[in-house]
Amino acid sequence: INKLSQKSKSCINKLSRKSKSCINKLSRKSKSCVNKLSRKSKSCVNKLSRKNKSCINKFSRKSKICINKLSRKSKRCINKLSRKSKSCINKLSQKSKSFINKLSRKSKRCINKLSRKSKSCINKLSQKGK
Repeated sequence: INKLSQKSKSCINKLSRKSKSCINKLSRKSKSCVNKLSRKSKSCVNKLSRKNKSCINKFSRKSKICINKLSRKSKRCINKLSRKSKSCINKLSQKSKSFINKLSRKSKRCINKLSRKSKSCINKLSQKGK
């Protein structure tokens, strides 16, 4: 019984040592595996972050260029429309001035005719009255 007890104790001790060493090995392997995966995931995240930043920067530059082009085009268009409207206003102003001048001359002639007719009518009436 003592021999068996000693053998079983030694066997248990051996198994215990083996299991401890096995557990330690597995623990070290799992730690190294976790570390490797952690490093890989970090590098992957960094790569994606850089790619996203470059993509965002490209879009930002392109949108700025597009906005600037549109702004210049709209300014040119506004300037053209402004010049056209000014010339149109000037033409209309000149036409209205000439029209007013024509009407003024016609009304003066008409007033002169009416004035002469009324004078002659007054003269005729005054001669008839005498």
